[in-house]
Amino acid sequence: MSLSGNSRISAKAELEFDQVMGHSKGVQFMTAFAASEYSDENLLFWTAVRDYKRDTLDGCPSTQLQAAGATIIDTYLCASAEKQVNISSKYLDAFSKPAAEGQYEFTASTFDSAAGIVYKMIQQDTFGRFKLSNQAEDLIDLEPLLAVADVTAPFSSASVQRMLKEHLSAAQELTGCERVTAWLVSDRLMWSIASTALGNAILKVPVGVGIAGVAATSDADVFVDNAYEDPRFDASFDQVTGFKTRSVMCVVLKREKTVRGVLQLLNKRSEAGKIAPFSEDDAAALRKVDLLAKLLDACEDVAVDAAWAAGSSDKPAEATEPAPSAAPSAEQDTSAPAAEKAANSLAC
Repeated sequence: MSLSGNSRISAKAELEFDQVMGHSKGVQFMTAFAASEYSDENLLFWTAVRDYKRDTLDGCPSTQLQAAGATIIDTYLCASAEKQVNISSKYLDAFSKPAAEGQYEFTASTFDSAAGIVYKMIQQDTFGRFKLSNQAEDLIDLEPLLAVADVTAPFSSASVQRMLKEHLSAAQELTGCERVTAWLVSDRLMWSIASTALGNAILKVPVGVGIAGVAATSDADVFVDNAYEDPRFDASFDQVTGFKTRSVMCVVLKREKTVRGVLQLLNKRSEAGKIAPFSEDDAAALRKVDLLAKLLDACEDVAVDAAWAAGSSDKPAEATEPAPSAAPSAEQDTSAPAAEKAANSLAC
């Protein structure tokens, strides 16, 4: 069975979390997605614990288990861990010291409590965004049986995502720019709903950060001829991606006189192909064809489908502590891990 086009977009929303987490390709694709958001530590930790538990059940030598347990502590749990998981200190305090300094007893259940919390966090936070990502489409193309939906049934995200991509492409063509990103604005955060360069992975930054954030808080379009000469510009994302931002236009998207989104356009090109500044004529052209209203409608529809309506809380739902029996088997205070790490690198 092969999925294509809108059917892929419909089916990816019906991915079942436990089934994806129980499949090697599912974990691989979701970890790659999380890495693109700079928040793969939870999935890497969960995978390491899963492998550790399998080793304990397979009767591996105690020296091997000690080494594996020590690696988990030093990499994901102790205070100096390179990729420390973002969970309550209630679970981290027991592993605050590096393995060489702590008195740790490694058993099959050593990491169960922490892994149980992380598993819930992945489900509540990362998985919702992953279902709307390009990686989810690729996963279903490779493993179509992971899509439990009737792919012939209508699903709003299929048409919404298609229209959103069409609107972004239209804005790019109309202004002659290199990249376009649509941001949805809530009280304190801005969510990147879609981008011609980044696909439809949903990322977030604090309102007011970067040039797009300035547009959101000032309730006015912002034009920058040379980004690197503007103190509001954050060049760190360029450093990560290799892209060179030059000219910028951020156009506010309003609903009943309230800013609900920002359309960010980068690097306008002249007819001769050279970088050129954006102008108010470019913003007026977008409004003249009613493209901004259509973009806002599509962005808000995507947010609703992803359970992030514009007026909802700025934080994912709190992860609840699992009952003892709910700890993951040999397979399995939240925060928004992508937000803090992406905040200084995504808002330009």
